[in-house]
Amino acid sequence: MRSRANAHRVTDRVVLFSAGNWRTAGVRFLKACDMEYNVEWSRLIQILTGKVPGGGSWTEDESVRLVQLAQSLGVASLLHVRLAQQSGFSLPAAANEALRTAHLRSAMRNTRVYHYFGQILAELTRAEIPVVLLKGVGLARFVYPNIAARPMADIDILVAASHLERAVQAVRLLGYQLNHPRAPGQPVRHHVHLEHEQAPPLEIHGSSEFIDSTLPVSDAALAAIWARTRPVVMNGLPARLLSPEDELPYLCLHAAITHRFVMDLRPFVDIAALVARYPEGIDWAACRRHAKEWGAPDIFQLPLVLAAAWAGAAVPAEFLAAVPPHIRDARLVEHVRRKVLRAPSENVWVDILPRTGTGSAEVEATVTTCASFNKHGLRIRSRDMRRNLSPPQLRAAARLAWRWMRGEVALRSSFRQERILNRLVRGA
Repeated sequence: MRSRANAHRVTDRVVLFSAGNWRTAGVRFLKACDMEYNVEWSRLIQILTGKVPGGGSWTEDESVRLVQLAQSLGVASLLHVRLAQQSGFSLPAAANEALRTAHLRSAMRNTRVYHYFGQILAELTRAEIPVVLLKGVGLARFVYPNIAARPMADIDILVAASHLERAVQAVRLLGYQLNHPRAPGQPVRHHVHLEHEQAPPLEIHGSSEFIDSTLPVSDAALAAIWARTRPVVMNGLPARLLSPEDELPYLCLHAAITHRFVMDLRPFVDIAALVARYPEGIDWAACRRHAKEWGAPDIFQLPLVLAAAWAGAAVPAEFLAAVPPHIRDARLVEHVRRKVLRAPSENVWVDILPRTGTGSAEVEATVTTCASFNKHGLRIRSRDMRRNLSPPQLRAAARLAWRWMRGEVALRSSFRQERILNRLVRGA
């Protein structure tokens, strides 16, 4: 008879683990010291939305926790800017110094990013390849009050599909190399990731899948996006930005579909900063119309709801009122908030889906995996396990199964909301 500790079965279709296999790891996981930062979250949101935090005087420990939370959520530099704009409120000296240091480090890091991007843009201009700036590289320079307010670690650009191969060859002259070598003669498709020994990583999008591989836009929609781009000048060189009516749904879909909200607060403050940059110039009906033309599901509206609540985005009340009730459901909003905060019952999603390098295929495989949890153990489709789950992700999934079988109410609620989120992302 097999022992309980070693009870497992392997078939062609599934792998089944019993709870006993992972008891020790599960106990360690449950005893980990996780903090929800609920008080600090409220105070941080008050500052980001332009309100003076209440609650009387703050202790040094409370201020340190606020700074730690802001750093973990990628908004420490922006918090420094917001506090500098407020009168009648300030943090203790040690906390202010920590925020000032974060702001200076962001300024130095982004200056370095723009130095190398200037070389990239010059090389692409020389090759007569038009470039659209995506995400941080465009937002920090043209939307935020200064480049330090929006931290970034890589560069994302969009080129025409017909120029993608030439764009890769052009940046390789600067020392960039494909992070996944291709066979000789193999064409470049969709988008490419390039790395450099000294420069920040570069991602070049060049197809209808620039939003996400699960949401390819039609050729006509992509041509319309290019036609609506706006010219800008960076370091004396021409570049282009997405129109606000395209940038907003793009940022929303990137957060909701590509990352499934396993990320920090930056996408939401990006949306707020973009809305503030064009206070009277955003056609909100066009935003919804463009997203529909791209085939986007209704979930694209949830980041706008969250940006209004968490970052003070001036989204019109009539637009928010038109968001379907199941999209702005309070339970779903709280689930996303806890994912952002990495609270105990949601840490499993962050463990299984690392913050960096998580693509839609991994997300889909993991949700499929989680949907197979039941009282008997953890069932994993072997195909998905081999293709998409690394050993650390598999161990995290096993810990999740162990907690599920213990009947943790918070975890079961989290699981239900994650399944709802998955269906909304797929447009179901």
